[in-house]
Amino acid sequence: LSLLAYKLIRNEHSKVAHLLGFIILIKQTLIFIPFFFIKQLNLKKDIPTIGATAAVLCLPFILMGPQDFIKDAVIFHVSNAVRHDALMVNTLFFKQGC
Repeated sequence: LSLLAYKLIRNEHSKVAHLLGFIILIKQTLIFIPFFFIKQLNLKKDIPTIGATAAVLCLPFILMGPQDFIKDAVIFHVSNAVRHDALMVNTLFFKQGC
């Protein structure tokens, strides 16, 4: 996220869009991060770039085994309870009673 802020300060929007694509794939709970930068992003250009970056990085895994990808990347996380001992925003809200 520090690199993302640095690129925003330097007005390197194309690199910011690719970084957001990587961030979404690394930590899926950060999918709402682009909305924090909505004023700095060019929606018609950057949002498709974010989606394309995420799609290109996921595509090999989807092609190797679509059923396994869906089972491991989606169903596993949806079917398990949220852990409140991890270091993430959800834990902060849980501990604060929000």
